[in-house]
Amino acid sequence: MTPIKMYDAIRNIVPIFTEDVVMYPYVNQVKDFIINNETIEA
Repeated sequence: MTPIKMYDAIRNIVPIFTEDVVMYPYVNQVKDFIINNETIEA
């Protein structure tokens, strides 16, 4: 996965910052996404 595709995929997980929200669930989703894509790409 190219860096641009990875960025776009993560932007689909994390909402645009328009208000102060708890980010922990999004951080976990991004972490899981990166871990799963590292195992596929490696």
